[in-house]
Amino acid sequence: AEQLQVQRFEAEARSRLAVLEAQRLQAEMEEAQAKAEAERFRAVRLEMEREEATRLEKRRQFEEAEREKARLEAEQRERERQEMIRLEMERLKEEKQRRASQLEFLRMKQEMEDPVLSKARMATQEVDDAIQLLMGEIQPGKKGSSDPR
Repeated sequence: AEQLQVQRFEAEARSRLAVLEAQRLQAEMEEAQAKAEAERFRAVRLEMEREEATRLEKRRQFEEAEREKARLEAEQRERERQEMIRLEMERLKEEKQRRASQLEFLRMKQEMEDPVLSKARMATQEVDDAIQLLMGEIQPGKKGSSDPR
């Protein structure tokens, strides 16, 4: 009877040990599942962060490209504006030259038609040359001045 009681006690102990072992294995399995779930969550989070970083980088590149495009367009507009100014200055210079030539032609024509005016012009030129000579602007012996009147 005592031996039967020992056997029954050993059987109960083995049974409890088996239950505890099963519980330990269950806990290890649940821990492994929790770790796997945490790893999947971390991987998903990292993927989302990488996608966000990629999206932000693309946006930064787009904005940089837009700024560069705007800068180049502004430079082009400035070059076009400078070219228009240059062409207008050239046109005005040509117009001024044309008018000066017309004026000189009319002056010469008027002098040819009016000898008194021609003599007055020559006298004015001589006075201008004398003034320039006195001021040291022309050397003695050089004829006339660069005055286009």
